[in-house]
Amino acid sequence: MFRRIVVDNFKSFKHAEFNLTEGNIGRANNMALLFGANGGGKSNIMYSIIFLKESLKTLADRGVDVRQMAEVSRNWGSDGNMSMEYSFSNGAEDGEYLLEFDSENRLVREKLDYTINKNTGNIFDIRIEDGMRMCEFSRQLFKTALFRDIMENDIEKWWGDHTFLSIIFKQASESRKEYLSEMLGTGILGVVKYIDDIQVCRPGMDNMGCGLFKYDPFEGVVPRGDARSIEKFADVAGFFISSTYDDIVGIDLESWIDGNMMHYRMNVVREFDGERYVCPAKKECTGVKEALRILPALMCCANGGTALVDNIEFGLHEAVLKNIFDNCLAGISGQLITASTATILLENSNPHHVFVVKDGTVTPFPQIERTQKNHNNRNRYLKGVFGALPEPAPVDLCELSEQFMK
Repeated sequence: MFRRIVVDNFKSFKHAEFNLTEGNIGRANNMALLFGANGGGKSNIMYSIIFLKESLKTLADRGVDVRQMAEVSRNWGSDGNMSMEYSFSNGAEDGEYLLEFDSENRLVREKLDYTINKNTGNIFDIRIEDGMRMCEFSRQLFKTALFRDIMENDIEKWWGDHTFLSIIFKQASESRKEYLSEMLGTGILGVVKYIDDIQVCRPGMDNMGCGLFKYDPFEGVVPRGDARSIEKFADVAGFFISSTYDDIVGIDLESWIDGNMMHYRMNVVREFDGERYVCPAKKECTGVKEALRILPALMCCANGGTALVDNIEFGLHEAVLKNIFDNCLAGISGQLITASTATILLENSNPHHVFVVKDGTVTPFPQIERTQKNHNNRNRYLKGVFGALPEPAPVDLCELSEQFMK
């Protein structure tokens, strides 16, 4: 789980600190809700984590390099270095990971501190000094001299366009798990897995993540050996959707085998006046599709993982959304980070878990205004107590239409 994120010259932020331990004495909170006016930077905070996740895949996917990612992420008009620092807790271990880019969007530093034998130590520090690349590694990182030579050669070839963690990730995707465990120490593979397993859901986009369920929640083609995973998801999704919508009785999984692959489609089963009707989930109403889309992320954070859901209210009735937060997410063991405009969520949320994003800052409710148990923070937010509230001016659409038609 993330404990703290600090960004400089990233997207809309000159400098911002996102403290996810607010009110919890240094321990990561299970929930973080980002509120603010449209365009205030809520999604940019989310993207700082997506940047981390995507930077892991650049070498394996080869579609884009990290310098290109930095170019589109840099704060407009800034001429200083852009950096992102992530403090996280991977189970019982704590770590800090730094990425820094110069004004030309070149990667100039990558550093990981992590727990080694119960003490935090530096795993690696790769940086550019006076035009030269400097590399420092923990003595426990490489278990053989041969593998160290291999990795140093890969750094010579790839680092700068790709991160060192992306080099590790590519090795992990191409090698037997047992082999890498024999070659690498310090728990670095656990760090890579933690980042890879982060679930990301954004409206109108494919989900990202390799956690509990990595496939399309509507339809797709999977290796035949993963058929059981699809079947289990259909069962879980059927229960979740039928509990959320009164007229839905479940999910019917339609599947067929083609060689070593299985084609599947989730169908929503509704009941009206004693009659059952089946509709492909992909053709269902927006609310049902969004409930299915965010389900893998909800399961991820409930099971101890980290999940990001941007605009979690998209397509969902506020009663459905309230039920998800008040009941389904009660007592989760992982972490959910979401950007939202659904003020209904403020009624029962811990104020330490609610952050206002405005003027390039990310501030928890209690640091803006004192909160008490008897306060209705939804009403207080709508009254402007915490700021970051849109203030639209009245517009005469008839007058605008007439002006347009002239």
